[in-house]
Amino acid sequence: MTSPIENPELKFLGKLPEHWEVVRVRRITQEHKQGYYTEQAYIDEGVKLVRITDIDDSANISFENMPFVTISSKDEQAFKVKEGDFLFARSGTIGRFGLARSSERSVFASYLIQFRFKHVNSEFLRFVFSSQFFREELVSTLHGGANKNVHAENIKEQFIAIPPIDMQSAIASFLDRKTAAIDTLITKKERLIQLLEEKRTALINQAVTKGLNLNVLMRDSGIPWIGEIPEHWEVVRVRRITQEHKQGYYTEQAYIDEGVKLVRITDIDDSANVSFENMPFVTISSKDERAFKVEKGDFLFARSGTIGRFGLVRSPERSVFASYLIRFRFENVNLEFLRFVFSSQFFKEGLISTLHGGANKNIHAENIKEQFIAIPPSDMQGAIEQVEIANFIDSESAVINKVVDTIREQIEKLQEYRQSVITAAVTGKIDVREEMAA
Repeated sequence: MTSPIENPELKFLGKLPEHWEVVRVRRITQEHKQGYYTEQAYIDEGVKLVRITDIDDSANISFENMPFVTISSKDEQAFKVKEGDFLFARSGTIGRFGLARSSERSVFASYLIQFRFKHVNSEFLRFVFSSQFFREELVSTLHGGANKNVHAENIKEQFIAIPPIDMQSAIASFLDRKTAAIDTLITKKERLIQLLEEKRTALINQAVTKGLNLNVLMRDSGIPWIGEIPEHWEVVRVRRITQEHKQGYYTEQAYIDEGVKLVRITDIDDSANVSFENMPFVTISSKDERAFKVEKGDFLFARSGTIGRFGLVRSPERSVFASYLIRFRFENVNLEFLRFVFSSQFFKEGLISTLHGGANKNIHAENIKEQFIAIPPSDMQGAIEQVEIANFIDSESAVINKVVDTIREQIEKLQEYRQSVITAAVTGKIDVREEMAA
């Protein structure tokens, strides 16, 4: 066997223990098969269909929410999922796979490739396939990057390092214990982020419905999801402060290299910011450019996708907005205050209640204009109060966001550490027997 130190193709494995063997995946492949294709509607019971969406980031396969399919006995036998099967996704995230640790009556879908291996511990192999080096090498064989389909031959061509079978079991046990500890810590940090985001949501809801003065007299707003509001505030429909609204520009023409940018839903982030950085350019007449022009202070609401998703334009560039956005321009209200009103949970819940079918329905301008909101009066004092509320939420949110960003950085480092431990263990850089004995 050629040493990976001597073979340039295997430099990614580094130095290996003398008794380890380097093989291509095809050497341990017993069989592989592409999945079952059907255009028939799902049924209520029978044989389950394993899809890419039933595989999580930790290579677990969940049978819980799988649909049932009509399938012949012959095809059921041919595409049956058994315990120990590896199911690789042909598209999407490169290297995504699941290991069937238990089996229910099921077959696997056409965008999956079933692999069965021999002479190797399945749990050890799960960590090998989860390693960074395996995924990077797999990507390098696709000749086009992450948007290409993965084929069985791409997987079979990969080199991996294999120790004796007893060592495989020891490594798998070590990594199970080590990664479980890291995953527990990550889960705790993710829960902390969730609690902080809930705190921020509560802060926004409180400020845009109750104001900042805890001693002010309150009255019932008459709207269940708004509740009590300061006595001097008004309850109005959004149409009352709407200056104009317009649905976006529709084009089927190809994007061009320069000119007028097109704002899309994907250019709006979760904090209502509109980024002009990666927008495409479009061909558009002068008349249409004026009609669909994006200006400072515009609110751009998504017509589909996440309910209530919107962006507030603060620093516009020469651009128009796409057809799946609705542009709103408002008057007699502070726009930063209004941004937080539209970000509040009560506003989104009110919007959902008008859709008559839930989150998958399109949002129309009338749905938005029909919503009730509570605002300080439009006089001088009310305008000052709106600014104070917006500034307060901005300040408090910034503190929360900073903590969240710090925790996310910690999670990222933990994930990198997790990956480095896996890679080191499956290439023999850690003597797991000593680690486990310690």
